[in-house]
Amino acid sequence: MKYMPEDYTMPDESIIYKKASGVRLAMNVYYSKNCTKKTAVALCVHGGGWAAVEKENQPDDKWQGSWMKHQASYYAKRGYIGIEITYRSINLEGVDIADIVEDCEDAVRYIRENIKKADVDRMFAIGDSAGGHLVLCLAFSKDKTVRPKVVVACNPVTDCVDEKWAYICDDENIRRKYSPLFNIEKSDVSFLVVHGTKDEIVPYETSVEYAEKMKNIGNDIELLSIEGEAHAFILYEYQSKPEDVLCYMQKIDEYLDRKM
Repeated sequence: MKYMPEDYTMPDESIIYKKASGVRLAMNVYYSKNCTKKTAVALCVHGGGWAAVEKENQPDDKWQGSWMKHQASYYAKRGYIGIEITYRSINLEGVDIADIVEDCEDAVRYIRENIKKADVDRMFAIGDSAGGHLVLCLAFSKDKTVRPKVVVACNPVTDCVDEKWAYICDDENIRRKYSPLFNIEKSDVSFLVVHGTKDEIVPYETSVEYAEKMKNIGNDIELLSIEGEAHAFILYEYQSKPEDVLCYMQKIDEYLDRKM
């Protein structure tokens, strides 16, 4: 399927799924044209260093979406219900990484309980950078009802113990608890990790190590290396050319067609 930024369509619904820490957290929902019955879900989680909603929106404001809005729109055109979500910013006073993971879990619970056409048991979650980290956390949630069937983690942060990410929580033990690299266990989820070999923000080698450790205990995981690409290659209207983003999306589609 061809998709360029000009093919973007506005969401069918903009919903406040949660209020916490004085802010309203939104999700934008994009329905497939053929969405007449229970439909598989594409959950899109943005990155940006875990910096998201910091100020209260007015009740009649609609969330303008994130860098992942194109993925949500794209997957709706592919026959899914595309849903992009946001979460509390790490910059909010008193908020740490545990709160942000909780927001993502609550978003899935809201979808399961309130979006009647959504088949959450056939949900895949795709995230970029910090969003890649968050979808990996969803896959190992203690609440099995929020776990996706498939996770696509693009240039994900897997080692939050690294001092580079110390700002997400002062307590190193909590950062370790929410580091996918240090919390590997057997899982029924299928994983695709996609990483650019020239990433200078999240080292490519961390995804290589993560994939190897996951394979060693028998998890279903594949590593798709994007030769020569830097960080956030999956984002339209960012650094990559639209035709290159489409190429990467189509590679992910090949994987999804096998696993979904």
